[in-house]
Amino acid sequence: MFSEEKREIIRSFEQTCSQGIGRISGNLDLLISLLERNATADEIKLLLAAIISDSDMLSHLFLDLYKYSGAEKYWEWHIVFDSINTYVVDLTSDAPRDMIPRLRSDAEIIKSINSLLGEVVPKYYDRLLQVPADYMSKLASLARTITV
Repeated sequence: MFSEEKREIIRSFEQTCSQGIGRISGNLDLLISLLERNATADEIKLLLAAIISDSDMLSHLFLDLYKYSGAEKYWEWHIVFDSINTYVVDLTSDAPRDMIPRLRSDAEIIKSINSLLGEVVPKYYDRLLQVPADYMSKLASLARTITV
């Protein structure tokens, strides 16, 4: 009985996480589009606030899933979203004249992260533990790169 209940709780958390991953992926698409269209720093900061909120929520949810289940893959997901959150929070503290050039220089990494995130929800919606290890390794490596 308990193990079935535990599976249902984890599945519910994974669905919430998948929805958050989908939102972040959509927002990263929009961020790249705004950069390409030379949006203002204020327009970009509004979007970055949403990315901060979702990445913080996902970082904490995955940390809780890791603590609850002990599954290392949840720890890796936590690292991905903690790294994204750290980067975006740091980015928003930059002066507008520095923020946009920094985003432009990181655009290819952001696109790569987003490409990987965009594949998750359709393939692994409530089965995030089934994401292949090499995929997670690449995603975590890219996310750590962006925080440097």
